[in-house]
This record gives sequence, C-alpha cells and structure tokens, in this order.
Amino acid sequence: MDVPALPPTLQPVTLESLESIHACLHRVVAYCAKCGRWVELDLERLIRLGHGMRTLSTMTPRCLRCRTRGTVQLHPPTPKWDGYPRHGPAPS
Repeated sequence: MDVPALPPTLQPVTLESLESIHACLHRVVAYCAKCGRWVELDLERLIRLGHGMRTLSTMTPRCLRCRTRGTVQLHPPTPKWDGYPRHGPAPS
C-alpha cells in the first residue's frame, strides 16, 4: 500500500544541527541555573564560525557572568506580534 505524500505545510522538520535549526526558524536559548539568566544564542554567528553541524546534545554553554555550565533549550518559531485584532470599524 502506497503512503500518500504529506502536503508541503505538514512536512516533517529535521532539527539535527544548528544549521537545520536556523533554517527552520527555531531559536536556541541557554540557561544558567546559578544566575537564573536566559540568553538567546546567535545561530548565524555560530554557523559562520564553523559550528553549523553541531547538535544541541553536544553543546554545553558557559555563563558569561558566573562561568557555570548551563543548558540549552530549543524554542519553536513565534509569530510576529502585530497587536490585538480590530473588531468592527476603526474609531473616528
């Protein structure tokens, strides 16, 4: 039995490397439990420096404030906030 192809909007997303994560518009953030600090990693810079094929499981970021090893999290793309939708005619 043939399995039908998924529509383009339902294609699986492969998040194996920093390059593929960046291509799918996901974000990677690092967390320091000691400081309670969150920082979004600059994926474009990391790829440019030759780390594009690294996986999240091999990353152990170090906090710039306290030098403690942190953890990384993958965050999905978030839509741009355009404000609340207007209901009805605009006020005059």
